[in-house]
Amino acid sequence: MDYSPITASLGPIYRLIGQLQSLEVSKHNLPVELSANQIVLLMNHLTEFCNPMKSLSEMEDTSFMDKWWMKEVRELCYDTQDYLEVVIMQYGAGAARTWIPVPFRRIAYWIHSKLRWRPQLSHFLARAKVLKGRCPSFLSKEKSDDTSLRKELKDLKKKNLGDIETLTAQLVEMLAFDDKHTQLKVVPINGFEGSGKTLLARTLYAKYKKSFQCRAFVRVSRNPDIRSILTNILSQIKATPASPTPEVQDLIVRISSHLKHKRYFIIIDDIRRTSVWDIISRALPDDHCGSRIIITTESEHVASACSAYDLGSSTFKMDALNGCTDTITSEEKNEDINLRYNNLPLHLKTCLLYLSMYPEGWTIMKNGVIKQWVAEGFIAALERQDTEEISDVYFDELVTRGMIQPVDINHKGELLSCTVHHMVLDLIWNKSKEDNFIVVVDNLESTLGHPDIVRRLSVQFGCEKAASIPESIILSQVRSLAFYGFLECVPSIADYALLRVLILNIWADEDMIFYLTGISELYHLTYLKIECNITVRLPSKIQRLKQLGTLELHAELVAIPSDIGHLKKLMHVCCPSNADVRELGNLTSLLDLQLNCTTIENLEEHMKLLRSTLEKLRSLRSLALVPASGSCNVNNLPANSSRMCMSCDSLCILAHVPAYLQRLELSCCCCIFSRPPKWVGELHQLCILKIAVRELYREDIDILKGLPALTTLSLHVQPMFAERIVFGKEGFSVLKYFKFTCTPWLIFKAGAMPNLQKLKLCFNSPIVDEQGTTRTIIIERLLGLKEISAIIGSAGVDIGSAWRKAIRNDPRNPKVQLVDSIYYGDQGRGMVTRDSGEDDNNEADLSV
Repeated sequence: MDYSPITASLGPIYRLIGQLQSLEVSKHNLPVELSANQIVLLMNHLTEFCNPMKSLSEMEDTSFMDKWWMKEVRELCYDTQDYLEVVIMQYGAGAARTWIPVPFRRIAYWIHSKLRWRPQLSHFLARAKVLKGRCPSFLSKEKSDDTSLRKELKDLKKKNLGDIETLTAQLVEMLAFDDKHTQLKVVPINGFEGSGKTLLARTLYAKYKKSFQCRAFVRVSRNPDIRSILTNILSQIKATPASPTPEVQDLIVRISSHLKHKRYFIIIDDIRRTSVWDIISRALPDDHCGSRIIITTESEHVASACSAYDLGSSTFKMDALNGCTDTITSEEKNEDINLRYNNLPLHLKTCLLYLSMYPEGWTIMKNGVIKQWVAEGFIAALERQDTEEISDVYFDELVTRGMIQPVDINHKGELLSCTVHHMVLDLIWNKSKEDNFIVVVDNLESTLGHPDIVRRLSVQFGCEKAASIPESIILSQVRSLAFYGFLECVPSIADYALLRVLILNIWADEDMIFYLTGISELYHLTYLKIECNITVRLPSKIQRLKQLGTLELHAELVAIPSDIGHLKKLMHVCCPSNADVRELGNLTSLLDLQLNCTTIENLEEHMKLLRSTLEKLRSLRSLALVPASGSCNVNNLPANSSRMCMSCDSLCILAHVPAYLQRLELSCCCCIFSRPPKWVGELHQLCILKIAVRELYREDIDILKGLPALTTLSLHVQPMFAERIVFGKEGFSVLKYFKFTCTPWLIFKAGAMPNLQKLKLCFNSPIVDEQGTTRTIIIERLLGLKEISAIIGSAGVDIGSAWRKAIRNDPRNPKVQLVDSIYYGDQGRGMVTRDSGEDDNNEADLSV
């Protein structure tokens, strides 16, 4: 198999040549439909096309005929590759020819029936001969010299993109963050497109959001979906999730109820209509808690409407990032974006263009999109380098080059998610359409300009309930499908015979079952992600999906397919925690298992099933049991339940330990150990450990401190645990981040944890023991420490007084940053059972 990358401008030409070379080697055992001579001729023609294709792809200005020729070569390569894969599946090739199973031959016949053509190899050879005769003679052309343009834009940018800190200080003064006046303040930032409004708002948000109990940053698309905007706010402020099918009024009530009597910081980016603000503002109460709201908009009318919400407010006018009158126009900003795009190498252009599969304003998770790039074949496998590691580097480089905007950054400074500015999105939409790389179908654009042959299709119907895909599009040629919309508009998946990537974001107004049984015939499927607010029924058998590498199910399931253990290429699985995971134990290649907890009902029984599964997964690198999106609030638990009643002690003894485990996260919102399992000490490659325990003794700490690779540790210790916890000089040699939720009775000895950079302590108000002594946290000199933060819950106790009594910090250490808690434990004692709501992988106060 050839792993040359597919690119937007070259298509799969290099990969196809590699496949033809493999067939040539096995010429004595070819399928009856393939001729060795024709394979050689076609391979020679395609090889001749490589240099012209590559040269043209590097030119910024190509003629219409050159673009047409490149498009025809790409389509030839895609069609030939599809044909070969179906023929090989049907008849086999080389050594595989004699043992192709009957079910896969049937799938091949079914795919043939779905395709728009049933050609012979001679058909593609004839097309190649025609294209050879029309190969453009461009070799004398020189790449345009953009040196002067680059210098002009660089000087302009240097002149006008001045000191953002000056602007931030001005805006802080207007918002009165330090003002003792507790009235709600609303400040609109008004400026033209590309003036830096979003950058300024994000900078301010990253710097000050940790000072607020609730916070959210929401971007509004040019075609706003109010329900989606409100759901996004609800999720970010960590409120109780709405029903699976919420109405707008229900979302408004839930947001308003959660924010009541809390200090919150909300930024709504790029509002273009006053009607949108009118609805959002109804969810944002003024309880005189010092809350702040920022709006960014290009419209003076919208800015005036937002200012009117707060009678004492005024608009922050922004002509340019440094306030100069000599501003950068939208045309100049577009030139700058085009220049940066043109200077990208082919592989980065391809990865960037793929982001047009996502709707405007969507927060794109890095972990998901890099798997999609791999599934699409965009990443070249280099020696001793994992394709996902390469994708990770590509993602970071796109941020560095300013093509995508970072959203979430974890405590290690690693990017977790991004968004695409609408000006960049316009560019990649147009480029993708021009190359027929991705076609976006929504309910706004005319369908007249869509091509009939589509390789990657993004259906973005939003809140429309009667939209459909244009009949002119030939669905059988689609390799990747992303759908965002209501259940009523979901197309028939069975029509997509050659599908490799399937992403479904579905919502419905009433609870029902979504039948996805049609995927059982998608032999080429490599990546499947489903996210919806209703129950999904998968096929009972999916063993034909031999290429499936990633299965993400963010939805309730009827059942996991009983034969899933036959999928030997399946490496990443995400599914509900209440699913029967026993069959997953047969997945010998599984590297990553995430269980999303939506309910604690029967969780202990499922932990027992997980134990038997875990003992079989010898290759596992990551195991996580985490709250499902939006369900991390303690209020989701049954009213009569204790928050930490679900024991995972059934996992304390394992017959076989997954020795290669690098990440173990069992959220305290879901389950708790009596004590840390002893087998954790055998995990010599463990880098990330996040668990909750009822008790923590010295011998437990001895186990943890001996882990040689541990860099991130989050420990949640049961309230009222009586023994003082001491961290001495020994062990924890590479630990960099430590979050400790506990009773405030512990000591960090001088020189402990020598590489620790960030320490986060979470507890309720100080406890006075029977002798009248206040239990405290003592932090002696820690040499590598750069940041200490404390989250303290106190019922009826002054926070400032509480933390000063609770923490004794060596003056040579960094000062303690205090963050208010938003949940108070029983009678204000014990510990914070839920802090600011940020996940350890996504520390809000560390975003930049």
